[in-house]
Amino acid sequence: MLTVTPREACLVRIWNFSEDLPFLDDQFSCILGLLCDPFWSLQFLSECYRVLAPKGMLFLTLPDYEWGQTLRSSINLSVKLTRFKLFRGGEIQIPSNLTPPPQIEEMFYAVGFRNAPQVSRHVLPRSVTRESISPDVQRAAQLKNLSPYAMPILTLVRTTK
Repeated sequence: MLTVTPREACLVRIWNFSEDLPFLDDQFSCILGLLCDPFWSLQFLSECYRVLAPKGMLFLTLPDYEWGQTLRSSINLSVKLTRFKLFRGGEIQIPSNLTPPPQIEEMFYAVGFRNAPQVSRHVLPRSVTRESISPDVQRAAQLKNLSPYAMPILTLVRTTK
């Protein structure tokens, strides 16, 4: 995402791997990771723990496991990959790690968090028109015999250090 142009204005931009952050321990009161599935791992969570200050908050979103696994198996794609359609045609595949909620909790404890992460699953709001729903959401919902508005597509994980 950092290589996408044009980018928004900012004072400082740090471009670094998420598994080896260039910050001292206990530096941040809040960490927010949006759709962090490409680098979702114990090493990434360990770095979050390291740079998060005591009582600091961590908020992460991931594609929902049930949705992602259902979709990917139906299109013969590994649960470790996702695909994006390119504006100019074609598609690319990139890493995307899906994790069932019980394993998410285990991962947090494994890296040192002592507060149980709160894991919540989210669906599309009814205000989204059916015509604008991604075919990937519709496909997985249909395979699960669900309305696309009942198919969890996003998992939010939050905890404190």
